[in-house]
Amino acid sequence: YGIDLVEEQDYGTVALADPAYHTAFVYGNQIVLPPSSSVMLHYGGDHIGSEAQYRKGTLYFYNNTVRLRAQGTVNGAFLFRLSTTDETAQVWNNVFTFDPGITYPAMRTSQEVDVGYTAGGILNLGVNWITAGWADSDPWHPVPGQLNGSQNMITGTTPPVDLTTLVPLANGQAVGKAQAQLPQVAAYPVSYETDAVTYIAQPRPTTMDLGAVEH
Repeated sequence: YGIDLVEEQDYGTVALADPAYHTAFVYGNQIVLPPSSSVMLHYGGDHIGSEAQYRKGTLYFYNNTVRLRAQGTVNGAFLFRLSTTDETAQVWNNVFTFDPGITYPAMRTSQEVDVGYTAGGILNLGVNWITAGWADSDPWHPVPGQLNGSQNMITGTTPPVDLTTLVPLANGQAVGKAQAQLPQVAAYPVSYETDAVTYIAQPRPTTMDLGAVEH
């Protein structure tokens, strides 16, 4: 995984009583997965039978730039693994690129869960850019749960960012396309970005491109 946000394993009573355990904010990141990795983000929990300890909350995933590079024997690459329908993801203002060697670029992949739970999560899509030809899942493993908002996605055959720096290309499909931020993330604004040369944080304009940085 690029990011693995799963259940606690030592202090269950304390974690479940903490509201922060049930909400996650992932934003402003440049994420490049190695060719050996096929799933970008896992949210919920790992262990079947421990579903009562899962996150059971909402992941807010916004203004990130993601490049998936899975190659060789890995024919599919997946953006999200939401453990159960007790987990929800709100996903907007991101750029998702899949390298050409990926046969099945997909939004979701599933996991085994105990009786009484439904895998797949609830994934709500706002405006994002994604490589054309993407699907909800690979052809042989349909994912239960819900995928909503597919009509909001912007697609293209050419990445709208430089794949080395991840900076949006001038006049590309990422420039100026960001939607308004959801009110639930007002306390976590996208105020800074990382300079592509020095990697030092600098202020980011409020009129935004899709992804983690401005063009």
